[in-house]
Amino acid sequence: MNTQNSRHNSQDEATRRQARRVGILYSNLLLYLLIIAGLFGVNLLTHPRYLWAAWPALGLGIAISVQAWHVFVTSRFTR
Repeated sequence: MNTQNSRHNSQDEATRRQARRVGILYSNLLLYLLIIAGLFGVNLLTHPRYLWAAWPALGLGIAISVQAWHVFVTSRFTR
């Protein structure tokens, strides 16, 4: 019976860790959207002919994609 409780507790802990990772990902995604929107706003006000804000959007987009891959795909293998 003690073995079942410890297994149940470890599953609960893994679920809490995964929920925390998803929450962090979503907050980072929101931050990404706000930053990129601001950069595009500055870009369009200063140099509307050249969209330089696409470069930071691409770089940060890759970083968010890697984080999402880690949260949703590789976490399945570590449970």
